[in-house]
Amino acid sequence: MGIILFSSCKRTVQNNPPDIQEQTISVSIDSLISRKFGTTSFKKLNLSGTAVGLQNFALCYEPKMRKGGGIILALVSISKDSINVLFSSSLLDGSAENTSIAVINTPNDTTNKYIYFDTGDYLLGSSGGEMYIYLISINSPSLVMAHLIVESSAPPKLFIDSNCPTAITKYLVNKSRADFPNLTRIKKDQSID
Repeated sequence: MGIILFSSCKRTVQNNPPDIQEQTISVSIDSLISRKFGTTSFKKLNLSGTAVGLQNFALCYEPKMRKGGGIILALVSISKDSINVLFSSSLLDGSAENTSIAVINTPNDTTNKYIYFDTGDYLLGSSGGEMYIYLISINSPSLVMAHLIVESSAPPKLFIDSNCPTAITKYLVNKSRADFPNLTRIKKDQSID
């Protein structure tokens, strides 16, 4: 005597179409940014969550008509068809392609938020190099810079702007020491030749 078992599985297919409105808004924001700043090489971070209407962004972009490269960092407010620049830096070292953007605040100072930009491995290679770190205070837009220098012939060095708040200085030193325990702080910025 044989036993035959029948099994039935109910397969449910959910067809969730993409949110067309969200995609349209994103594309139009990218178009606005490209037209306003004359570039197609940029990164953005939405600081407003998913709010519809007025949105605030942190931008890192490469100006199109610049020789020698570089990036400009900006805080902008974007409405349906216009961009209001709230803060813009001068031309800085880096590449938009490799730049990371995040919002940070330090453990001891939760009232001040900062936009954190770093050039990632833009200038870091297997034998060393450099990484630029930029922070913009959201509360009162101002820029501070740090410069990590890694050379095979010397311990890694970290320069931090003298106008950098103490809490952010500690944050940058601790973050850098996590990757480079023998890190030394320097008071004057240096360049790698």
